[in-house]
Amino acid sequence: IGIYSLAHAFIAPTTTTPHRSIAITNNVFASSSSPSPSSSSTSTFMAADTQALLLYPVISRIASKNWTGTCKYVGADLIYLSKLKLTGGVRYDIEGRNITLSSYLAFPDGNTREVVMTGSRESGSDVITLRSIEGGGGPIRMLLTEVGSDKLLVNEVEVATGKTILTSSTSITQGVDGEEELLQVSHEVDVNAGGIEGHQIWRLTESKYVAPPPVVDVDDAAKDLMAAQRREELDKAVESEGPIEFDDFDDLLR
Repeated sequence: IGIYSLAHAFIAPTTTTPHRSIAITNNVFASSSSPSPSSSSTSTFMAADTQALLLYPVISRIASKNWTGTCKYVGADLIYLSKLKLTGGVRYDIEGRNITLSSYLAFPDGNTREVVMTGSRESGSDVITLRSIEGGGGPIRMLLTEVGSDKLLVNEVEVATGKTILTSSTSITQGVDGEEELLQVSHEVDVNAGGIEGHQIWRLTESKYVAPPPVVDVDDAAKDLMAAQRREELDKAVESEGPIEFDDFDDLLR
């Protein structure tokens, strides 16, 4: 996820915003659901997919999906900071030759850092260059290269100095449930002392958020029927699982 090292992030609170639920209201990720193409446009979609696969064989495998997960943070002394709870997510989108990378990082205090970067691979180069959509392109540029069919290597570079502040690798792996996961290991660079400031180990899975059904008006009889069904569900839950917590009770009666 990167987008500046965490050491930089902790001393730059003005770049954060109040934490919001990524699946519902966060502007960083667009909805992961898209309308199904009509039969007349299927060939156009297939052509676009083929072009993306040829241009970006690794990124095309994970594009148009919301990947979210947690981070294990390890200090420069190689001590795992188990009390530091971090969550975040990334999303790649491909349009023609252009790539858009949207990412967010949620801090323990409830704030989030959100970054959207865009760019492409220059003709004749294996390196993809992304810059922030902020005015002027932001202080950091991201350099990516694809390795084989399942790995990305990334350097985050200060534009002003040309120094690398974070380097990472992302691998497409298979989780215990058979679903694809992204395993990203990042190393934060101390640009002044020349050492390592910390390490981030991210494990991300595809977020399969499904929007709730729209609210519709129902008559009193239908409301009574739904209430009776919920009470029946509650009775079954008590019989099968014993006493339940108040939070569970609220969920059943919503």
